[in-house]
Amino acid sequence: LIPLLDELCEEGKLFKNDGGRYGTSEQLGLIQGVVVGNERGFGFLTPTDKEKYTADFFIPKKGLHGALHGDTVLTERTYDYEYGERDEVRVVKILERGYNTIVGTFQKDRRAGYLFPDEKKFNREIYIPLSNCHQIKNGVKAVAKITSYPYGKCPGGEIIEVLGDEDDFFAEELSIIRSYNLREE
Repeated sequence: LIPLLDELCEEGKLFKNDGGRYGTSEQLGLIQGVVVGNERGFGFLTPTDKEKYTADFFIPKKGLHGALHGDTVLTERTYDYEYGERDEVRVVKILERGYNTIVGTFQKDRRAGYLFPDEKKFNREIYIPLSNCHQIKNGVKAVAKITSYPYGKCPGGEIIEVLGDEDDFFAEELSIIRSYNLREE
């Protein structure tokens, strides 16, 4: 029975809480929503069901469990034995990633390259293997495709477009266009 329950959990049909109890997201009181990140590492959950949950919930840094700004997640409320239920949640499962590509400033050292996102709420840099970026110079605006989200590490990616120098007006204009997926015409 346990392997079958674990398989249903992997498919997202069932969930298991810290107490070892299995159930659907509704039975376990899980709250679905979108993470709004903060540059200091914590975040907030904007619930999908605005009628049931009128306010946002706080997500401490340790409660994000790999979730980043823009991700759609399932969370559970945290309890304090002194004060009871709090307006704080922790991420249980990441349902969908919010970003596939991201715009930022590229920097590299002798080990690897990194794209520092222009979106300050996305508070993690993107790791670019040196083999994929040795020809790209420091300080350019670029677009990275995010290829992996290793737990506890920076997301991995590859540079798909170099927009220009960081202080170039046209590069800044293109970075805004790419960030918001605007048409160029």
